Amino acid sequence: MARKRLYAKRTASAEYEQIDLFSLLEEEQRQADRIAEQVRGYEITVGHVAVQRLRARGADDETIAAVAAEYRENRLRGLGRRDARIAAENKLGVGAATPGETTPQPVLKGFTKSSGT
Repeated sequence: MARKRLYAKRTASAEYEQIDLFSLLEEEQRQADRIAEQVRGYEITVGHVAVQRLRARGADDETIAAVAAEYRENRLRGLGRRDARIAAENKLGVGAATPGETTPQPVLKGFTKSSGT
């Protein structure tokens, strides 16, 4: 009888550890689902192209979700759609290189015509 109780005590802690690990995994999955839903909502709000530009600038899903939250705050403060999006992107460090520029422009090297002297 004592052996059964000792075994039960030892295995119970392992079972609780497994349950704890499973609950952590489930929480991570719920968090990933929430972030994905926020990204989808932002994509619907501002458009697929705007989200693709963020991804091209190196933004991951968590960053895009943060941009979406900041965008909503900016809209509540009274900013227009475009200004709210640009302000949110700049605040989180994924904005365009210069204001008004949506895609990076290539640097063109100018050739000068030399006089033949």
